[in-house]
Amino acid sequence: MKNNLRKEMLSEEELKSLLRELEIDNYDEVRLCTFEGDGRLSVLKRQKYFVVTLATTIERTKNLQNKLS
Repeated sequence: MKNNLRKEMLSEEELKSLLRELEIDNYDEVRLCTFEGDGRLSVLKRQKYFVVTLATTIERTKNLQNKLS
């Protein structure tokens, strides 16, 4: 991983910060991580973490709907 970060001229702390923006707190959650041509970070989560993320998204959507009602 360190070699790949060096190629992208990115520190590990910068990567962790980008992952936190995507609500990823642990490297174990990541199956694949890549930079897109426009500089955005794309992350494919491992399936077991996707379920949690989906449940969290549904919960947040319901909370937002309740606030808007």
